[in-house]
Formats: sequence, C-alpha cells, structure tokens
Amino acid sequence: MKKVDFTRISYRDQKNSFNILVDDNQRKVIAKITSVKNKHFLELAGYGNDKFPVDDIENIVELNKEIISAAKTFLID
Repeated sequence: MKKVDFTRISYRDQKNSFNILVDDNQRKVIAKITSVKNKHFLELAGYGNDKFPVDDIENIVELNKEIISAAKTFLID
C-alpha cells in the first residue's frame, strides 16, 4: 500500500460552503459542505450531483468510507 501525504489536504471556508481540497487546488475538491436556507449538505468527488444531508457530525462520520474513497481519487496515483 502506498503512503499518502496528508499534508497535501487543505480547506477553504467560503460564505456558503466549506471545501476540502488536495494541493490547495479548487479543481481537486474532495468534499464540499454547502448551506442553503439553514440546511446543510455534503457533496463528494466521484458521486456526481448526489448531496448527502448533514444534520450533525454523526452524518459526516457515517460517510467515512465514501469520503476516503473520494480522497483516494486525488491522493493515490
């Protein structure tokens, strides 16, 4: 198994979204949390237009496998 350099992961906090990026590159978004009318959604790379509702941190933890899979698309060559 290849070692992953986690220092390549960064984030950008914007007005209506929080993005988790690789290499501080807006084209390499692992995950995006958006807020619309006090409702929050998580979008993941490789999952098309699917938005997962986020009511609390437990919803994000439940998606750990999907988040790791999305990150691997950018971190492992």
